[in-house]
Amino acid sequence: MDIYDPLTGETHHARGNQVAAWFLDTDYDGQTFHICQAFSPGDADAWKKLEQALKARIAPEALEQRRGTVSFPFKPGKHGRIAVKVIDFRGNEVVRVLPLEGMVYREG
Repeated sequence: MDIYDPLTGETHHARGNQVAAWFLDTDYDGQTFHICQAFSPGDADAWKKLEQALKARIAPEALEQRRGTVSFPFKPGKHGRIAVKVIDFRGNEVVRVLPLEGMVYREG
């Protein structure tokens, strides 16, 4: 993700593990972004904060899996495209839509 800094006028590149969160819509319809998978690779405490906010207990291994930059396996949906939303630590977000045509699907 490229992040524009309005104070310096420069653009900085952030790697996947440097973003606050990213979300995957596995069957993007072109209108509504539906979060199917959620990850928070750049904030080690993000999921603990969520646990506290929800007053719930989340399995530690599930939390660890959601700190990554690789999605879980999924089956292609009827719309044939996915959307990825990335949010930086300032709250800026970008969405990229990708067609699944020609992509290799592996049973997970």
